[in-house]
Amino acid sequence: MKPRLKSSKKWTPVPQDVIIQIQELFKENFHNELQNMKIIAEGKIYPEEILLRVGHIEEGRLTQYNFEVSMPYQLTKEDSALIALTTCVDAIGSLMAEYFEKGEEAEELPYSWTESLFDGKKIWIQHSKENSSLEKEANQLLGVVDKKLLYEEESEEDVELVSEDDLEDLEDSDPDEDPDDSSGSGKGPLH
Repeated sequence: MKPRLKSSKKWTPVPQDVIIQIQELFKENFHNELQNMKIIAEGKIYPEEILLRVGHIEEGRLTQYNFEVSMPYQLTKEDSALIALTTCVDAIGSLMAEYFEKGEEAEELPYSWTESLFDGKKIWIQHSKENSSLEKEANQLLGVVDKKLLYEEESEEDVELVSEDDLEDLEDSDPDEDPDDSSGSGKGPLH
């Protein structure tokens, strides 16, 4: 789940108890439509925007259909984050209701952030088909998951690039040589 604003770098997850309440709310309100589906909710709080995703996935399927909303808020204003989060929940509920009511005739949601008005407030909406469970499992396999209170988005500048000199050194090196082996044998501990 990527933020809408380029300035959104540091974030904290929406508290898990709030996520559970959101999931229960959607299960209750869309009980008939979600009979064979699991509901997934995720959220991130950035200094200038709230990001919320609510999706559903049918048992045995890989494709998860997500409704995503981004809304600006002011960190300095009391209850601003709570109001923004509530608006995001209501907006996703409205989008989901239209989706289930009209089926394939429902207005297609954009795949990139698109400005919209909801109850007189500016929001940005998009939809995705990213499977949250698969993303989470992939991150666990890669060792990316940790339980911090504050996270930071990676940008392209954060990615370390390999210089041409580094590439030449790699091409000239012996693939069996262990640079940490001080015995001079050229063999690592696994050989």
